[in-house]
Amino acid sequence: MVMSGTEISIIKIILGIIIGVLLAVVYSLRVIVLMERKITRMDINLIRIVNRLYKAEEKELKEEKRIEMMLNKKLKKDAAKKTKKKTKKATKKVAKKASKTSKAKKATKKKSSKKSSRKKK
Repeated sequence: MVMSGTEISIIKIILGIIIGVLLAVVYSLRVIVLMERKITRMDINLIRIVNRLYKAEEKELKEEKRIEMMLNKKLKKDAAKKTKKKTKKATKKVAKKASKTSKAKKATKKKSSKKSSRKKK
């Protein structure tokens, strides 16, 4: 089989097209691999950023809990002080009333003893 010049040129053109398509596919695969690597690096960086944010959020939550616990302790202490003050005031009032009643009883005893001594005379 002898080929003529036109057949050889057609075969060359077809082979050129096939090789061109193969090279385009290889180049596209290379670009896809490079893009995948970039996406992977971006994904890793995003994960790092999210982890940093998560740690910062945890620190903030711990700090908030610590502050809330301190405030609760302070409120409890203040409430205890208030109740102590109230009980002190109440005991003072009771003591004053008791002293007033005892003074009143003494005064009535004196009056009644004076009256009884007058009656005896």
